[in-house]
Amino acid sequence: IVTALSQSESRGDLATLAALGSTVSLRRQLAGAQAGLVALTGVVLGIVVGLPAGVAVGIINTSVNYQDPNGSSATPPVIAMPWLGFAVLVVLVPLLAIAVAALGVRRVPTMTRRIN
Repeated sequence: IVTALSQSESRGDLATLAALGSTVSLRRQLAGAQAGLVALTGVVLGIVVGLPAGVAVGIINTSVNYQDPNGSSATPPVIAMPWLGFAVLVVLVPLLAIAVAALGVRRVPTMTRRIN
């Protein structure tokens, strides 16, 4: 949603760049860079904010208190971090955002004329 909103807001800027002679690839690179940065920021912040909550829930759900015959009173919690999943998110989500934003740039932007 953020990428679509920023694309609609920057439509005038892209038209100005086109009027100044920029190529379609430059405008696509600008849109892709903006979308990739927003997506990367969102993924990293999501992992940083969600990780402590996930660890807390994992500790609560995997800690089992019981009295076994050997005298042990508790089992340690089991926390398995999905590092591969985090790496896939950090790489694929921004790449997908870059591709979608680059494809969304028009080849010939809508030119507007100002009437004084």
